[in-house]
Amino acid sequence: CVGDHINYMLTGLPPFTLYYEFGGRRQKVNVESNYFKRRASSEGELTILALSDSSSKNCLVNFTSELDDSLRPDLMAKVYDLPSVEISQGDSL
Repeated sequence: CVGDHINYMLTGLPPFTLYYEFGGRRQKVNVESNYFKRRASSEGELTILALSDSSSKNCLVNFTSELDDSLRPDLMAKVYDLPSVEISQGDSL
């Protein structure tokens, strides 16, 4: 839900360069540890697109397929809006 943190554990040698998409915007971030953590500030879908670590020089692992534009479901996180309730009468639930 909105306000929660999305966490991924990264395997390799930090620092990492991680590419992801959230809310239709592609982002690049440098991660100094083995954990990528992002606060879900709005509803949407976060998808990890690509990753490289410091031992890979200029090698980048791309998790998207150029042939069918499919993504790996295990690298996606759906962020839902906070549920809401309205009380119109009464003093207890």
